[in-house]
Amino acid sequence: MTEPAELDFSRDIQFPHLWGMPAQKLLEVEGEPLSREKSGEEEIIQYQREIANRRCLVEYVFIQDQLTAARFFIMDTFTDYNYYISDFMKAKSYLVQRFGLPSDDQTVWLDRTYQERKEYWGRALGSGLVEFRSSWVIGETEVELVLTGSDNRVAFMAECVGQKYKSFFSH
Repeated sequence: MTEPAELDFSRDIQFPHLWGMPAQKLLEVEGEPLSREKSGEEEIIQYQREIANRRCLVEYVFIQDQLTAARFFIMDTFTDYNYYISDFMKAKSYLVQRFGLPSDDQTVWLDRTYQERKEYWGRALGSGLVEFRSSWVIGETEVELVLTGSDNRVAFMAECVGQKYKSFFSH
C-alpha cells in the first residue's frame, strides 16, 4: 500500500469570499459550479477543488442570497484510516499556528476499547467509536474541523460559518 501525499500547507489557504455576498458574485469569481441546489431560501453551490494536496468538495451555503457558510469535504479515500487522523492533526496544527489554540477541542470516545492503543485509532474511527472536533472563532468566522466515521466509512470536513449567520444553523 502506498502512503498518500502529505497535506501541503506551504501555500496559505485563503477564503476569498465575504460573508453576506450574493450567489451571483460567487459564480463570477469561482466560475461554473459542479452543481447548484435550491430549496426555499437556501441554495448550495458546489465545486470540486484541490486544497492542501487533497481533492475536496466545496459547498457554499447561501440563505436569502447571502453567503452564510462554506464546507470543505475531503474526497480522497484511504484504506488505512490512521491517515485521516494524521491529516486531521496536521490541519489542526496548521490552524493552531495561524490562529492560536482552538476555542473548543474534543476527542469523543464512544467506546474506550482502543483509546490507549494509538495504532488502532484508525480502526476505532472507521467503526464510529471515536470522533475528533476542533473549532476556532477567527474574526467574523467560526471554523470547525470534524473527523468522524461509522460502518467503515470516514468523513473529514471543515466548516466555516459567518458568526452573524450562526442562528440559521441548528448545530
